[in-house]
Amino acid sequence: MIITTEGIIFKSVKTVNNRLMLSVFTRKFGKINVGTGLSGKNKKKTELFLKPFTLSNYHIYKNNDFFNLNYGDVKKSYFDIGADVDKYIMASSILEISEKILPENVSSPKLFDDLVEYFDLISQKKVNYSLISISYKLKLLKELGYLPDFKSCVYCNKVFDSDDEIFFNLLEGEILCNKCKKTQDISNDTLIYDLKFDIVGIINFLTDKSMETFKSLLLEDEIQSRISNMLTSYLRHHLSIDNLKSESLFDCR
Repeated sequence: MIITTEGIIFKSVKTVNNRLMLSVFTRKFGKINVGTGLSGKNKKKTELFLKPFTLSNYHIYKNNDFFNLNYGDVKKSYFDIGADVDKYIMASSILEISEKILPENVSSPKLFDDLVEYFDLISQKKVNYSLISISYKLKLLKELGYLPDFKSCVYCNKVFDSDDEIFFNLLEGEILCNKCKKTQDISNDTLIYDLKFDIVGIINFLTDKSMETFKSLLLEDEIQSRISNMLTSYLRHHLSIDNLKSESLFDCR
């Protein structure tokens, strides 16, 4: 059966007989592994669909869980992102994180739309691509059920307000109030983040609102860095997302 679906390539690996194995995030089937005999060596636009940073329509032969790519049509190219090295590294890390987290053969149109919106936005000039990247990761974690609830205490269910002391237990992946923190046996205080209500509010805002809403928003560097570092630590501790290949690009700048 031949099927057609929109998709974005996460990565490609050369296999035997000059074939490629592609990890592709598709609208209809989620993340799938697709084989192809197309080499991708041709630099013409007709073969850009074999490269990351493109949104394409893929024509795929499907037989049960076997997929083979016959052809593709490029809908949109995001190669201009490469003109900004830092932006390119950030976008590469988003592809890498998504590829590692997303389950195979599980359709998720919302996350697909989020990824397309992400690339549409960061390909624009004068946008806060770092903040957009934080928002995308929060949305990804929430949709897959990995994101803690930042709106209330996990133990007493108290909804947080501006007077509350709020803590993020990184080791357990839970948000708790000061009262419940005192009653819990937390052995490693270095894995406890003391969060202010405004930071929690920003996290909820970035999670719930469209990325278009704040594409040009500027946060204080300290707040943005704190949220970013917390997310990185959470991904490392709970989803084993560490030592990304894209991170090594920072050393090559």
